[in-house]
Amino acid sequence: MGDIVKSLKFLEFPECTKQALKFLATSLSSTSAGDGKYISDVCQDYILFRRSSHRKQLNAIQELQLLELLCDFLEKLRDGVRIAAFAFIFGGRVNSSKVELLTKLVSMGISVHSKAVLDSVADWMQDHGSDSEHVLAVTRTLVQDHCRLFPDMTSAFRTLPTISPLLACNIMSAVTCVYSYTDRESAPPQLLVKYITQWISDDPSLCATSVLTFSSPHMMREGSEKYCPLAGLLKWCAVGPLVEDTVSARGGNCVSPDGHENSSMISVFSTLHWALLQTLLQFSHEHCTLLTLRNLEAVVVSFQKMCKSASRKPEEDLIQFSVERLGQAIQVALASGNLRCSKNELSKMVEILLPNRLLELVLKQHGVLSDAPMDLS
Repeated sequence: MGDIVKSLKFLEFPECTKQALKFLATSLSSTSAGDGKYISDVCQDYILFRRSSHRKQLNAIQELQLLELLCDFLEKLRDGVRIAAFAFIFGGRVNSSKVELLTKLVSMGISVHSKAVLDSVADWMQDHGSDSEHVLAVTRTLVQDHCRLFPDMTSAFRTLPTISPLLACNIMSAVTCVYSYTDRESAPPQLLVKYITQWISDDPSLCATSVLTFSSPHMMREGSEKYCPLAGLLKWCAVGPLVEDTVSARGGNCVSPDGHENSSMISVFSTLHWALLQTLLQFSHEHCTLLTLRNLEAVVVSFQKMCKSASRKPEEDLIQFSVERLGQAIQVALASGNLRCSKNELSKMVEILLPNRLLELVLKQHGVLSDAPMDLS
């Protein structure tokens, strides 16, 4: 195997990368003892060009060639070999240059509708976690490119769930970490919200893709529900209208950072909220967890903090409207078996919220409250 390393030294790009990829595919198809080190060295030196002793500075045209070679390479491999090959190239220690190349690769994959590339990136995101620094970096760039810089060239991004549902699901999970939506500065682009709303409206099961992947015997992992975007999107539906209304109340121009008018945002969030409820109903009493008490409590606490910081009055119609949305989500989650908690845990969580008639009915139905009315004064 040392011969391949020696022979590659005498080849220029792109021939050295072509031969390196060929060696990678052959080695992974019939791995023998000791191949791992050579495979890793070849990937670092002649695919990523990262090690100082062999570093080549690719120009823009050569980098585009590299991306095309990687796309074609991944498309030709069967799934098992593809996953292993991608892990050798982009796995291990992650650095900024590797993330930059990966981001460009996924953008190309979206543009050319490469399922092999997008599924590989989805597995990488799943492995690192939707809230990891590197996944968030990739997500920010994708949103910037497809929802802000080039909003008129995003038909491929719009159809992403039909190509790679797992990548779409993981991106949704990551954007809820990127955009907390506690104020205008942390609000997601309106176009992104519209895309996500359309994705879930078309396929309510999309939100569960990552959880279902984890639920398979060979992928099951503790805490897999945190990769589900449901809780984060429910938070958007509750706090989003408050943020948009606060901007208007302060005399803002109601224009989001991406230049879109915000007048339709409340309607968009209503549609998204309905689609999320359909997701919960679709996975009624399945052997997977879409919501946990902990992540739903985080949504409730965040909503309450936002109400206090904005000095919103509990009796305001919009506040009651948002509380009712949370109440609807809690009720549907409990009824569908997606949220499992004791009466005491449910009571403590709901106590954080402002008094609301719908919440009173939810608590009564689950035996937490007596027939005595809640204090709504």
